[in-house]
Amino acid sequence: MGQAKALLELDGEALVERVARRVQPLVDELVLVASPIEELGGEAQEALDAIVARLTQAGVGAGHPPSGPLAPVPPVRLVHDRLAFRGPVSGLAAGLDAARGELAVAVACDAPFLEPGLLAHLLVLAAATGADVVVPRREGRLEPLCASYRVATMAPLLAAQLEQNELKPSARFGEVRTHIVEEVEWRALDPKGSSFVNLNSPADYRAARARIGGAG
Repeated sequence: MGQAKALLELDGEALVERVARRVQPLVDELVLVASPIEELGGEAQEALDAIVARLTQAGVGAGHPPSGPLAPVPPVRLVHDRLAFRGPVSGLAAGLDAARGELAVAVACDAPFLEPGLLAHLLVLAAATGADVVVPRREGRLEPLCASYRVATMAPLLAAQLEQNELKPSARFGEVRTHIVEEVEWRALDPKGSSFVNLNSPADYRAARARIGGAG
């Protein structure tokens, strides 16, 4: 992208903030994972600090109401990858290490059309099945950045994976209790697969802006 993807503006707010607001009503805490401070730069760090402050103050965004009129605002924390340039495994390891709950749902910062209902379903399945990982499969491939993780099991496993420079997020899924959500199931909650739309290029960014402009 030529700049910090998480801070790209989409529909009047930073991409990471838009994603966070879709997740926030579903969780007891929100952990944002950023690059190491030395790689991130002061300007981006300040922007992320401001986003954390807004998320903390506002709780949930318009269109995503809390579960009740007195629902508490989930705490929001910003943590950093321990190692630079290690991709999603580094982010997952840092996020799960910081997580204080039993279950976590992990999403990418560049998925602006996440369906909260699908994320909620992943957490329900994790609680019901006892699985360590609940992950959708789309077009034959697993989606580890739209998945639920059991913290006690997966935090140390991903930390060890990172130390070994094994950078495929799903590399250890075969070693734990993994529940795969097939397309026929997840499409009932996300018919168009919007949760898996990522912005990996300027063309993707332009398409997302056009989609929002057309849909309101």
